[in-house]
Amino acid sequence: DALLKAAAARGIYSLPRLCFEASFPAATISKNMVPYVDENMVTAAAVSLGGWAMRPGHESQRGQIHVILRSATRQLIFTTIAVARADVARAYKQPGWRDGGFRFVLRREHLPVDDYQVGLLIDDGAQGEYVMTDQWVRLAHPIPGAPVRFNTL
Repeated sequence: DALLKAAAARGIYSLPRLCFEASFPAATISKNMVPYVDENMVTAAAVSLGGWAMRPGHESQRGQIHVILRSATRQLIFTTIAVARADVARAYKQPGWRDGGFRFVLRREHLPVDDYQVGLLIDDGAQGEYVMTDQWVRLAHPIPGAPVRFNTL
């Protein structure tokens, strides 16, 4: 970390941006999506979320999952990094859900300071379906000493 930070400060190297803003103006609330956020970490440098989202009766496709960050004044939608989740496919006995995992990483400087409820959106190629979770990314009013949440199946 220190070496990368020094290289970035000198303009030699900077970490590439992995997650980008997206738009889904016609997205609808899902009635059957199965979402889960099993990592929610906010540091001085970045926000990182991880988990999975699936729809019963649909096979997961890499790159379908997006993260929604919704505050009282704005909604932002971002692409994610696809992650294979064989553990989820095994636990639910749904082999087609193996590719339903995601990782979201964004430098804090790319997010307006606000408190965001976390949602997950699955892009089906036409409009997308989403659900809001009980998870929050709190940048404006962090909870002191709040634990980083890591869950397992």
